[in-house]
Amino acid sequence: MIAVRIAIRPIPEAALRLIKRWEGLRLRPYYDTAGIPTIGYGHVLSWRPEDRWRKGRGRRPPARRFPAITEAQAVAWLEEEVPRYAAFVGTLIAAPMTDGMYAALVSFTYNVGPTNLRHSTLRRMLNRGEAVDAGEQFLRWVYDARRNKLAGLLARRRDERAVYLSGIHLLNQESHAMNQ
Repeated sequence: MIAVRIAIRPIPEAALRLIKRWEGLRLRPYYDTAGIPTIGYGHVLSWRPEDRWRKGRGRRPPARRFPAITEAQAVAWLEEEVPRYAAFVGTLIAAPMTDGMYAALVSFTYNVGPTNLRHSTLRRMLNRGEAVDAGEQFLRWVYDARRNKLAGLLARRRDERAVYLSGIHLLNQESHAMNQ
């Protein structure tokens, strides 16, 4: 079998800054808002149903059964995982993107997952060429897995939208110049 590698553009530093800022660094395991055991910069420790915790399901399995990590390990996992999410963005978005758009979409996809990006209005609008309007779609993704609106997610989406929209006028100028 031949392995196919998708060439992706370099990951902007802004993507890593967004992820680090909003995921936060936790060296001890914890449960995220969906009840998934997590550590580091949002690194999932286990997807197994028996390791998850759901409200109303009784006692949660102890997250501490997973070992603590060092900051170096958290950074290593982040550097290993982010290129995979960037590849999903590159595969799912056919429209031209500025570095700001790309950085925000990588951070967004790292947080919500590639399946949610694939099925999002954000992706559809962007691929239709509605780049500016697509930026407003970030603000729809502010609910946790239990449909609770979270102030932290709203702040994250505002930050991602700001990075997404930074420099978008350059994309519009390029498009205008190409049409003349």
